[in-house]
Amino acid sequence: MLELRAALSDDDRVAIERVVGSQPTLEEVVRWALAQRPPRFFARCRATMAGASAEAVEADVEKKAPGFDLVVQDEYTHDVVVPWNHDETLVLVYDTT
Repeated sequence: MLELRAALSDDDRVAIERVVGSQPTLEEVVRWALAQRPPRFFARCRATMAGASAEAVEADVEKKAPGFDLVVQDEYTHDVVVPWNHDETLVLVYDTT
């Protein structure tokens, strides 16, 4: 289900509907994000899984290019926040379980 919470032009709305409609799984979201230029990455998760300290993770997140943020709600639920545009004034939020 797509829920738009911003005033968008018809062109932006159609483009977002087209992209989100082609992403039935989180894997497709990641594939789309990596195909963007510059590609979007899970900076916080990548650093955490590599065993980085909390300070190093936050430093990595602060200096990263616009990209994904993964918010872990619990062991089953994650929210994925993806900037739609490079100045991050519009984001897509995916609620996944």
